[in-house]
Amino acid sequence: PQSVEASYELGRACLRLQRPEEAIRAFEQVVRLQPDHADAHYKLALLYARMKAAGRVIEVAPPRAVARPAP
Repeated sequence: PQSVEASYELGRACLRLQRPEEAIRAFEQVVRLQPDHADAHYKLALLYARMKAAGRVIEVAPPRAVARPAP
């Protein structure tokens, strides 16, 4: 999906269906579209930790710099 909302809901659905690899792809899409989407970052962190704990290899895209608004 090309919308933040659709990608986010797809990720949530994949989580409920216990499809972590697909959930990761969906939440990564959310972060690509909206880099400041805190909940998508949080869910990705949880998924990465779960996958690592399960001994599964995860291919992670290199982090991109995020512009921070001036105070």
